Amino acid sequence: MTDGDYDPDDDFFAPPEPRLLRWRVWLHSAPGMWATYDGFVDIHAPRNSTRQELFVAAVRELARTSFSDRPTLDSWRLDSLECIEQQV
Repeated sequence: MTDGDYDPDDDFFAPPEPRLLRWRVWLHSAPGMWATYDGFVDIHAPRNSTRQELFVAAVRELARTSFSDRPTLDSWRLDSLECIEQQV
């Protein structure tokens, strides 16, 4: 193999992506002028994700789907985290 044969964009040479786990993030809406929400959001994230990273991902998912009017972290309170299953 010569240097001309190496393609750094080839997926074969790329480092493996981290395995994603399915997380259930339990949260509730902060007091304010909105209707209250108390429930969970399922997201996919690496095993070594921090509580803050999981919380941010959950808020982004809520803002993307059901609560586009509450895109900021201040609108939500994290209650708990639960790892549900490993992504295949």
